[in-house]
Amino acid sequence: MRTVFVVGAGASVEFRGSGSMPIGSELAIQIESLIDEDFHGQRSGGSGPVSRSLMQHSGMGPEHISAMMRIRQSIQSKNSVDDFINEWSDIPELPRIAKLCIAECILRAESSSLLSNLTGEGLGDAAVLRGLRDTWLGQLVRSINPAVPRRNVRDSFKDVAFITFNYDRCIEHFLYHHFTSTLGLPQADAVNELRNIPIHHVYGSLGDIEPLSRNGAGFGAQRYAGYASQGIRTYCEKIGSDEQQAIYNEILKADRIIILGCAYHAQNLDLLFGRPPRLGASIWGTAFNLPSRRVRFLEEYFGQAGASLQLSSSGCAAMLSQWDEQIFEYDPI
Repeated sequence: MRTVFVVGAGASVEFRGSGSMPIGSELAIQIESLIDEDFHGQRSGGSGPVSRSLMQHSGMGPEHISAMMRIRQSIQSKNSVDDFINEWSDIPELPRIAKLCIAECILRAESSSLLSNLTGEGLGDAAVLRGLRDTWLGQLVRSINPAVPRRNVRDSFKDVAFITFNYDRCIEHFLYHHFTSTLGLPQADAVNELRNIPIHHVYGSLGDIEPLSRNGAGFGAQRYAGYASQGIRTYCEKIGSDEQQAIYNEILKADRIIILGCAYHAQNLDLLFGRPPRLGASIWGTAFNLPSRRVRFLEEYFGQAGASLQLSSSGCAAMLSQWDEQIFEYDPI
């Protein structure tokens, strides 16, 4: 049975620490505050993280100041940062700087998240992972393919894939440290096992996490914001045909699709399933704070494909607990 987890911004919220994984309007507010760090009430900029990142890479000129000012003044005008970037893409350097701001904000969120306490230090990691046991990822690693021994990572994660709409690397960071700490895999083996698990970032990501790549952006490493921003796409930008086909193939092969923390935007549904939807899987999804009209739309949308749909008004972890027997084919003693 092939299981595909479709992951949205709401799924990362479970790993909030002292900061927050920015979603929706929160990201726009954080970007505005970030640029304020550069200006401090002035018009020249040059003293904050965005300016420092620009200076490290290609220098900073009047066009960058102009773009930063426009972001600062207008980012609250749209419901999403992606829509804002698309509307103001005629301003030179604005898309690049906006993505730099996104990367900085999400790296900060990673660095202040509960997952940032995973450092590769044995007993310390064990304590952190113990505290994350009841998150959706903590439940997944214990329950997926329950007949297979956990230490047999290749088989326990066989027929499991992730499709995520998030730029953060929460999935990769958690799994890597679960493999090395809980399962005792050597670092190189953990890296190889992680690479064998399909993890598709629909709109790009902040890059590989260390030690997966010498050129990667470490989890929460803000000094790599300039590099990390290069891997970001907005939903207004076209996805490569090969990547689109790889994501679509995952959906076609799936027997079970678990949708976690998604808002079910029409564009994302079409990207995954097509219109009308084409799939033969059973679907479980979170519908936390989802308007009733949206729930009715989803029932009609998936009903066209004859798909079995179960929606939960709970969060991600609670939903997996609610339907663990069906999702994981697990019979509790």
